[in-house]
Amino acid sequence: MIFKNRTSVVSFTILIFLMSLFVATSCFAGRSIIKPYVETGYQRDTNFHKSNNDTKTVDTFNTKGGVVLGYTTEKSQVLLDYYFNIFRFDDQDDVAPTQITVDSFNFTAHRANFTSQAQITDRMLIGLDNMFWRTRDPANADDRSNGVERFKYDMNQFTPRVAYKFGEKFGLGLKYKNLLLDYKDDGPGEGEDATENRGTFVLSYYFNSKTFFDLDYQIWATDYDKQSVDYTSNQAMARINHQFNYITLAAGAGYQKRSFDNSGVTDFNKFVWQLSASGEKPSETAGIPKHSVYMAFGSKPNANGAGNSYYDSLRLDFRFSYLFIEKINCTLGGYYQNSDYETSTRRDDRYYVSLAADYLISDWFSLGLQGGTEDRNSNIDTKDFSNRFIMINAKFNYNLGAK
Repeated sequence: MIFKNRTSVVSFTILIFLMSLFVATSCFAGRSIIKPYVETGYQRDTNFHKSNNDTKTVDTFNTKGGVVLGYTTEKSQVLLDYYFNIFRFDDQDDVAPTQITVDSFNFTAHRANFTSQAQITDRMLIGLDNMFWRTRDPANADDRSNGVERFKYDMNQFTPRVAYKFGEKFGLGLKYKNLLLDYKDDGPGEGEDATENRGTFVLSYYFNSKTFFDLDYQIWATDYDKQSVDYTSNQAMARINHQFNYITLAAGAGYQKRSFDNSGVTDFNKFVWQLSASGEKPSETAGIPKHSVYMAFGSKPNANGAGNSYYDSLRLDFRFSYLFIEKINCTLGGYYQNSDYETSTRRDDRYYVSLAADYLISDWFSLGLQGGTEDRNSNIDTKDFSNRFIMINAKFNYNLGAK
């Protein structure tokens, strides 16, 4: 667990205390959840470093083990999902004596996601979540990342929340998030530690059981440990949501203002918006929908701009799945992102598309095959890259808790 200051220590202490409280109050007429899982996989990338000219073919071997532990009652839930993932890399091309071999990137990822909530009255729901992640993927810290680096870092996100319903029509949600980023290599250009504190206020109005409107306001401050300039953002967004049988449609639009603490970095204001569709149809196979869809299309600025590198991102995410003969689950997914930089003329178009098929040998064991491509086209030639990949995996997932 990362503790950058006394506030983090207090937050973690509160987390453990409330976790114990939830467990203690949930020991009656509930259901336990114990789901160990193991995965192993192999992947080949034709351009592992996502480089414009120094392409290297690399094989990746990974072994993942984890467990989901939890307890649920009619009015409360406690869940902990933890895994470790061992990554080992192997060069398939000759490496010059002056170059770094890819096995220097070997590492073990860790992810622990704790979530808990309780309906303490008919109108009030409280919750507490904490997620810790040791990773090398910059997209885990910023969903609009355009980076290709593999700097190892720890991320911890602590989130208490409360929701209250005023009668049948109005609802109020409050949430606080403390996000800590701690890069393990502190050399110049090797990542920058940061702290984000964010408050979210959501006011909802329910037209009926299938349609509701909400007004979302967020304010957050991001503080960097090195040269990047600290900033404060304010964002307001109005959204409408409607459910059609298995599909939920949502549309939102708003405005974000970002103010920097140093006059050397120009403040900016952005129109933000999002359209989305999501849903799934159940099947006879436990845990696997007959078919599912997820699409999201929208625009907003990126959050983590180490080196004051910010851009407006226009992004489309999609994922479609279909279960054939209750045994073969096929998934088509990917994204497109356009990144238009604030402080330069740089503009990037980035694409990722993959097609996967998982053969469900049993309810607890499957074999999978996946292939795809990732490309970035930039008006700066040195920022272009193209990578093709293929992977195979085996997954074991079994539920031991069923009482």
